[in-house]
Amino acid sequence: MEQAAEQERTSSTALSGYTIQILALRKDDGLPDYASKLPSGQPVWLNQKQLDGAPWFTLLYGRYASKEAAHKALSSLPDSLQTFGPFIRQLDSIEDSAASSTMTRLN
Repeated sequence: MEQAAEQERTSSTALSGYTIQILALRKDDGLPDYASKLPSGQPVWLNQKQLDGAPWFTLLYGRYASKEAAHKALSSLPDSLQTFGPFIRQLDSIEDSAASSTMTRLN
């Protein structure tokens, strides 16, 4: 997925708080379409990782100081995104979920 030169690559260990995992796909082809449906005003990340030898791409939305704030944002997501079953994740636990994980900020 090609993005503007302003992309920010970061290790998730540098981040704290909570985010919303919108969906996970085996290919990153459809992620720009899903990302464009997200409300503005919060960071959006692509998290690319290897899991059991296969690539996975997750779309993460927002950075919230508390779990309650993340739940409030989750409940206000459009219905078209709610169908994927988004859920809250701790940012600092994302890197622990796979040996190789790279987060790229998309906005």
